[in-house]
Amino acid sequence: MSKQFIAICQEKGVQYNSSMVTNGYHLTPQIAKELKELKVENIQITIDGPEDIHNARRILANGQGTFKRIIRNICDSIDYLQTLTIRINTDFENQDRIDEVFAILKENNLSDKVRVYLGFVQSTDDYSSEKCMSTELFSKRNFNFIKDNGINIINTYPRLITCFCGADSVNNYVVDPDGNMYKCWEDIGKQDKILFNFLDTSEMSDIKGICKSFEYVMYDPTSDLECSTCKCLPICMGGCPNKRMLNKSSCTEKKYSLERYLQEYTN
Repeated sequence: MSKQFIAICQEKGVQYNSSMVTNGYHLTPQIAKELKELKVENIQITIDGPEDIHNARRILANGQGTFKRIIRNICDSIDYLQTLTIRINTDFENQDRIDEVFAILKENNLSDKVRVYLGFVQSTDDYSSEKCMSTELFSKRNFNFIKDNGINIINTYPRLITCFCGADSVNNYVVDPDGNMYKCWEDIGKQDKILFNFLDTSEMSDIKGICKSFEYVMYDPTSDLECSTCKCLPICMGGCPNKRMLNKSSCTEKKYSLERYLQEYTN
């Protein structure tokens, strides 16, 4: 499909790029080269902790672990990738050992070649709520991880934004395997959240779908009293629009550590 997308964009004079999320198990130098040719500019690999924790959570059908192979694949393929990001899922059970992952990356001369960040795992991600950290606790752990491992603070410096994500951006859609289009990936599979089906062009002018597509976009975060008086509003714009629509808290973790980031930056 990438070749088709690239051809269409070239024909229309539109710039094309893409990114992908993978477990990294089948990443090889050859595949990395092919992905680069297909204009995949960033690859994200998710790791759940050091080897014993990761292997306990991400197991092959035969019961074997995946950690060593993933690290080896990263080492072998890194020079063929434009950008590689490592997400370390973080919760109560592994928070004390996530620094070990960075140490392993460093031992393999990868820490300066990849971008590393902590993934804030929440109960909506099929985790039981008792395993999940609060936003405030995660914020403190995240800041300490960045500082203790010498990660450049400028890479995490807050920036002004005009929207939170693709869901509240104009002309941004999520497509499922059946051609159904949504505004948010959290809505995939929910029949009442389908906007159109791009395989049926007659639906594209359906007024209901058009109205649905603006539900996230038109939400005004200042209509929320807490958001309207929050000093972090310019760097989060109200947080996750999906959570806002469900009346759930979506405060950015920067809310609890912004001053520490600014102090560290000025130092």
